[in-house]
Amino acid sequence: RVAPEVPSAARVGDEARLLSRTAPTWVCADRWAGASAACASATPPSVLLMDDGLQHPTLHRDLSLLVVDAEHLLGNGRVLPAGPLREPFHRSLARADAVVALSPPADAASRSLAEQPSECSLRRRLRLPPQMLL
Repeated sequence: RVAPEVPSAARVGDEARLLSRTAPTWVCADRWAGASAACASATPPSVLLMDDGLQHPTLHRDLSLLVVDAEHLLGNGRVLPAGPLREPFHRSLARADAVVALSPPADAASRSLAEQPSECSLRRRLRLPPQMLL
């Protein structure tokens, strides 16, 4: 478990350190072991959010969300190391229950919406070039 007061991100990474300030956070190379440790903790979570959880088929899922950057979409559409994707997009999309497009607010109206998230803010349509859906 990541302690929020960890002075350096060298051991756990900066993202985990920041998240630990808001919610209990675990970092583990073995996703199954990390999820098991979280569930066996003194205060087991009612929800587990896994970063890159789509790539781990041994974990049970009630809901799979595919999160994309609304500004850059899928970058060049290529898989690592040639591009930003962990796997071909069509594979991730086939396992996802929903796609969530996130972007920084561009203007005052967007900021207002971002401050008060609602179902409407999650229903943005993601427009992808046809070659990304193959």
